[in-house]
Amino acid sequence: MMDLFLLGGLPWWAILLLGLGALALLAQQFLSLQQRLGPGPSWLLTALRALVYAALIFFLLSPGLVEQRVHKLRRPLIVLLDSSQSMAFPAASTDSRGGKQGKSRIDLVKEKLSEGKEPLIQRLARDFDLRLYQFSTRLEPIGPDSLSRLEARGKGSRLLEALREASRDAGTHAGILLFSDGIANGENSSLDESVSFPIPIFPVG
Repeated sequence: MMDLFLLGGLPWWAILLLGLGALALLAQQFLSLQQRLGPGPSWLLTALRALVYAALIFFLLSPGLVEQRVHKLRRPLIVLLDSSQSMAFPAASTDSRGGKQGKSRIDLVKEKLSEGKEPLIQRLARDFDLRLYQFSTRLEPIGPDSLSRLEARGKGSRLLEALREASRDAGTHAGILLFSDGIANGENSSLDESVSFPIPIFPVG
């Protein structure tokens, strides 16, 4: 976006006097040219001189041009996916539609993120600086293209440790979207009520 500013090198009354003087000079020149060249050429030459005078007066106003470029900074978003063995358990004891075992927890997570006409993972990547991690006994970055191959094979779930590590790496303006069954068996299995995380966490059970 570009904006034009007139800084006003001369006072307004001086510009007004110059403008009136230019009009008077143009009128005198037109009458003089008309006697020698006729009306057609006289109008053309007078118009060209008027443009020149207008440009001179414009530059006396000290114009300035300011160009503004706006860049939208996307807020960082950390997506944490629990890949511990408990995520391989069924999300429900039975499938209500046929009495069979329901989908696993990890499959439901992948389905929620990657299925549909416009998958959730794509919408998040469009609106945020998206960073995708899986965690079990440790935190590991993964790419969105490897989401479909994610399996629940982790030997444990260091949930709170993963959250602390991710929040340290994310920065103060980030947020964490957590997909987990909530089972934690790391060194810290519960969170002290006096301890708070520096960034917001949005858990999805």
